[in-house]
Amino acid sequence: MSGRRSHQRLDVVQWTGTMRVNRDVVVRRVASDELVVTSREPAARNERLWLQFPDADPVDAVRVQVADSQPVVLHGAVRYLLRLQVVRADAGAYAAASWSDGGVNG
Repeated sequence: MSGRRSHQRLDVVQWTGTMRVNRDVVVRRVASDELVVTSREPAARNERLWLQFPDADPVDAVRVQVADSQPVVLHGAVRYLLRLQVVRADAGAYAAASWSDGGVNG
């Protein structure tokens, strides 16, 4: 039985929590309550996300809901255009973000 483990390798624990997965995206505001995001990963319709801007305080994160997710090819790579509805935006980073060029890296 050489090479076999005699100890338990996995414990199943019931635990409720939140998992944060950070993605680099490019954000464009198309209306005061709507954003279009270019992402490497798709998102499910009606999924709720937090959008945090670079160098912003985490409490200034914007709560959004995915209205649509479509694959596109940009510069030879598959990306996803996510149309997001702003659910809640505190005054901070969202209002202060520079939207003059139509986009901001988030």
